[in-house]
Amino acid sequence: MSHLEVRSHAGGPLIARSAVMGVMLNGITTMVGFGSLMIASHQGIFSLGLLLTLGSLCGLVAALVVLPVLLQLMRKATVEAEVAVEKSSAA
Repeated sequence: MSHLEVRSHAGGPLIARSAVMGVMLNGITTMVGFGSLMIASHQGIFSLGLLLTLGSLCGLVAALVVLPVLLQLMRKATVEAEVAVEKSSAA
């Protein structure tokens, strides 16, 4: 299992591989577009390109690493709450 593929409670992937690849492709093309500003000789345009590229990288990392972990934690909390409700209603 890859580090980007978080499993759901039922055993399947929590996030579809095609969605991960789409987000990754979008983030990379955005970074390439903003990164192209860094070839400018004007210092302001260069720094704007650098700042936007780093910001896009941080957003991509957040979407591909942090968000799946949060989704897994939320799913685990939901399953635990469902089990607690089932136990309390059975008693």
